[in-house]
Amino acid sequence: MFANIDPNWILAGLTAIYVIATIAICWANWAAASAAKKQTEEMRKQYLEATRARLIVRFDKQIPTDMSFVLKNIGNNDAIDVIVSVNKEFMDALNMVWPNNLLLALVKSKIHIAVGQEFKVFVGFKKVIDAMQTKIAQITVTYHDAIGSYNDTTVIDFSQYDFMSTLNRGFVHTANGIFEAS
Repeated sequence: MFANIDPNWILAGLTAIYVIATIAICWANWAAASAAKKQTEEMRKQYLEATRARLIVRFDKQIPTDMSFVLKNIGNNDAIDVIVSVNKEFMDALNMVWPNNLLLALVKSKIHIAVGQEFKVFVGFKKVIDAMQTKIAQITVTYHDAIGSYNDTTVIDFSQYDFMSTLNRGFVHTANGIFEAS
């Protein structure tokens, strides 16, 4: 039965199987290399994101009558050439009630914030903020570090923090809750 088979056809068949197997191996290697490249790029992005400077802006108060915000670098690189800008409506309203406010100096400055460092920015006393028509500040910080440049915006509505800014109020604790004394 096998005596009539030409040995050249056997070699041709084996060669065809070898070529198909080689193509399959090459395709599998290409797919694995492509997946590894995507994974490496994602790891690189995650590393850069984890090690960059990161500024946050949050509301703060030192005493019950003041209104401030804090710039803090919670990242792993220094924030360089930090420029803070505040929306025009808020700045105009603040300038109307307090023309020489401290926020004017900040928006004209370019500062450096080291890792873990924070700057407390006094906006005004509660009475000043209450006298303003607009109490919503849109604060944009623009900065860079060794990795890249960033532009982050935070909105602080100072009217939402009235519960933290009461002074000389008496409170009575009862079984039904806490009530303001008259």
